[in-house]
Amino acid sequence: MIRYFFTTLTAQFRKSPGLYLLTVAGVALGVASVLAIQILNTSAVAAFEAGIETLSGEADLVVRGSAPTIPETLLPLVLSTPGVGAAWPVVSVPVFLPEYETTLRVLGLDLVTPLPGQPTATRNMELGIEEILNSPGWLLIDERLAKTRQLSPNQRVEASIGTEQTHLLIGAVTDFRQIHPHASSRTAVLDIAEAQRLTGLSGRLTQINVIAAEDSDSVERNLRSRLPASIRIERPQQQESSAAGLLRAFRLNLTALSLISLFVGLFLVYASSQAMLIRRRTEFGTLRSLGATRLEVFRYIAAEVMLLGLSGVLLGLPLGYWLAELNLHTVNSTLTSVYLLHEIEEVEISPYIFLLGIFIGLGGALLGAVIPALDVSTADPRALLSHIRFHEQTTTAARPLLWAGAGVLVLASVWVAAVGLSWKPSGFILGIALLISIPLFMPALVQSLSRKAQPHRFGFLFSLKSLADRLSTTSIAAAALAVAVSMLIGITLMVGSFRKTVELWINTSIVADVYVTTDSWEGPGSSALIRSSLIDQLETFPGVQSVDRLRSFTLDLGGLRVIVVGVEMSSPKSRNRYPLAQAGSDEVFEKFEKGEGVLVSEPLARK
Repeated sequence: MIRYFFTTLTAQFRKSPGLYLLTVAGVALGVASVLAIQILNTSAVAAFEAGIETLSGEADLVVRGSAPTIPETLLPLVLSTPGVGAAWPVVSVPVFLPEYETTLRVLGLDLVTPLPGQPTATRNMELGIEEILNSPGWLLIDERLAKTRQLSPNQRVEASIGTEQTHLLIGAVTDFRQIHPHASSRTAVLDIAEAQRLTGLSGRLTQINVIAAEDSDSVERNLRSRLPASIRIERPQQQESSAAGLLRAFRLNLTALSLISLFVGLFLVYASSQAMLIRRRTEFGTLRSLGATRLEVFRYIAAEVMLLGLSGVLLGLPLGYWLAELNLHTVNSTLTSVYLLHEIEEVEISPYIFLLGIFIGLGGALLGAVIPALDVSTADPRALLSHIRFHEQTTTAARPLLWAGAGVLVLASVWVAAVGLSWKPSGFILGIALLISIPLFMPALVQSLSRKAQPHRFGFLFSLKSLADRLSTTSIAAAALAVAVSMLIGITLMVGSFRKTVELWINTSIVADVYVTTDSWEGPGSSALIRSSLIDQLETFPGVQSVDRLRSFTLDLGGLRVIVVGVEMSSPKSRNRYPLAQAGSDEVFEKFEKGEGVLVSEPLARK
């Protein structure tokens, strides 16, 4: 049987290579799409974790504020708390290097008296204390940055920190991957006093890292009892979990799109397998007549499909990795714009991702071919040898399949109506129901269209009429196309809605002619501020009618990350920027201008 398997497989491939290649392509499409998305998702989470570990080092607890910074007067309180073994302050600031068009995330650490638990890349170095103290702007950079930008120790570089222009000295080079394998090459370290001086954050810290000398739970309780209520005490693991939560919706949408590609790939496998088996019905009927059992025939078909699936997996694995590399820049743009992270510098590859690709490829190939394989293996040998074809069974099942598809949509609609949109994944339920119902609708739809065609000559109507003669094949091809088109329309509408929302927001809230910010500003929470003296100069600049100040930062509101924006309402057009969803706007704005309240966005109000 094994010899017969390979002999007939080779002969059939030479006879109909397109059908076999279509099966391989369907498997490769599904594997590559899922693999690429999972690689990007895993790499994004790894980038989050690397950023957090770079800030926290080997700390057991992290003391942070609801706002971006906390007063450094909290450090003595933390150090004197029972159970605290060690604690060190951290200041995190963005620094822009104009000559190299690169933004560094600079950590201000105590390099004069480095403590156990500080980031490994700095603690393990033999730093010259006198050199650091006597060299203003002494900077520790990553060896990858030094190599790509051709930087070397004792080299001075121009730097922009907020509106301050200064020069920093490349003091030493290290490998920040000692902290985390995915630590950004754009991480750098300054002495904390120098970082505070350059940024104007005198007396302010980003966070305090704590090492517990005893049980960390009891230390956490002691800290909570001594520190103000606005101060947050977290574990690095909690920060990583929160960071992953920020990406949850982003990752979910990407995964959903990859599963749609997998779904279309299953259609390709189904259609090609069905076409191959229909052509070979006589062959399998002969095998059954010669004594082959139904199980042997099914095993033969399954082995052939699994071999094709394996070929698809071998093609899909490198293709998925290549797609992840190809789309890395696009994903980086989204992450750095929305989530304020350093970009993903290299993709994260874990064994489970490749195992997932193999499982999806082989399982998908078998799942796509199981219905045609069961039909051939369980059919009576006389039916296989007769002129009765599989499409005749599909023709009789067209109406029941239509009712089944309608039932799926009705049940999904009733479920969503009952549960409502309070459960966020409700939209996915409708989407899955649509993906299931479209293939069930297609046999009846194709059959109905074919019956209405009345060809009088050879042409389009004749081809339309003949679709019903191959209903089992044509309905599946139409279903695959319909699924792809419906998803394309859905995504286009979604993106269009997002774009329209942005346009409305810009047209109502963006009223200035020129916008001024700093090169090192990264978004809400950034400490790269504009000097007030520079703003005063802008107000007297020739041709300037008015200047509208804006200050934004992130705030923790009951575990929800909220962007708080401070604005001035001095301009006559300012009120028009914020259309209210309630009556009495004059009264609201009067209270707002007196500082008696805040304006809350509609999405935040719903949450």
